[in-house]
Amino acid sequence: MSSQPSPQLSGPSAVLRLWPWKAAAGTALVVAVAWFALAASGGDVRAIIVASPVCLGLVVFFLLGGIIAVASEPAGERRDARAWALRHPWAFALWPALATAVLVFVVRRLLDLWNLNETLLSSALDGLGRAAAVLVCVALTALAARRGQKG
Repeated sequence: MSSQPSPQLSGPSAVLRLWPWKAAAGTALVVAVAWFALAASGGDVRAIIVASPVCLGLVVFFLLGGIIAVASEPAGERRDARAWALRHPWAFALWPALATAVLVFVVRRLLDLWNLNETLLSSALDGLGRAAAVLVCVALTALAARRGQKG
């Protein structure tokens, strides 16, 4: 195994190699179900009661997954992916942020069919706002992990 990162490694492949699928999905599911149970406890289940926990679950999946991916010390071939992510923190963080924006937008548009009463712009802004939070948090975690490696 070479100590130099693989030159053909790119953002999407680094994300896919590093992603902690089980931890991120499990935590996101627990958060989404708990939020839904809390929101639905009033008895009136409407589109917003479903949209809110689903979108929160997506944010938790991408936020926690990105943070674990750059903060943990991987073994084997995943070291190259982490080295790439730490050298390119904003490029790495862009992928989970992009996925957050697109999926939150899609969920909100699909639930609009169930009378969410939301405009196209508000769905887009909600997705972009959540994506910005994921981008900044994951990139700052990668920068901190890179700094921790140096000193």
